[in-house]
Amino acid sequence: MFFIYHNSFDVSGIDYYVGTTGDDNNSCNQSDPCKTLDAQHLYVDSTTEYTVYIIDSTTLSEKYGQAAILQTQHTFTNNPDDIDVQSGIQINIGGQFRILDKTRFERIDFTMQDGVSNDDGGVIFTNIEEQFMTLEIIRCSFIRCNTTNYGGALYLLISNLAESILRNLSFSNCETKILGGAIFANLNTGGKLTISGSCLFKDCKQLFTSGSGGAIFAEIRGENSQFTFEDSITFEKCSARYGGGMQLEVYTKGQFTMTGSCLFTDQLVIFC
Repeated sequence: MFFIYHNSFDVSGIDYYVGTTGDDNNSCNQSDPCKTLDAQHLYVDSTTEYTVYIIDSTTLSEKYGQAAILQTQHTFTNNPDDIDVQSGIQINIGGQFRILDKTRFERIDFTMQDGVSNDDGGVIFTNIEEQFMTLEIIRCSFIRCNTTNYGGALYLLISNLAESILRNLSFSNCETKILGGAIFANLNTGGKLTISGSCLFKDCKQLFTSGSGGAIFAEIRGENSQFTFEDSITFEKCSARYGGGMQLEVYTKGQFTMTGSCLFTDQLVIFC
């Protein structure tokens, strides 16, 4: 196994394009798009901010890591010429986003190739640990994502005042064997996670008899570590050995806050 760490994407400036009509030998600009997120032209060192536009759909078959510890924004989003239509990213065998810095995903439908399963975080594995680091996922869906261990779609390690914001998301038929059918989150030493907007968790599962958190498993530990629910969150037909909808474990001054409307048709378990 190896990781391709992109300090950034420097091909023709700050905007890059991939889609089904592209070719990975192209330069990845608007008039010459690449086909997949594995295109070698994308593996160029830079310290600039960039945006990757998914014209319609694309795939990822490598460990795509952001290694630069920089206060620059890296964005993956849909076609700017049709902003109301979601674009798609399919995770193939070997594929996964490994996020270690400031990153934003917006208006993307994430799926996984049949038979593919990662260990932790089916689509996104995140470890952010500086105050300026944020992971934002906005208006995205995660469909049939799964892992062997933790976090069927998302695996989030957030510490030292780093923050993740998940807004207007849907998770359907996401699975894990142990903890967190859709999301596994570990918040420590001031790490923050906010789930807001209209979010739906449907038919998400934790499979083994010893695990928990059919949709979400979260551990909140340490002063100023905070997990917040805002607006409208729905859990529907999710299942697990413990906490069919969600299991939270709150320790040593960690905080969990719920505002707005939160509908559980499944079990909620909170340990403090």
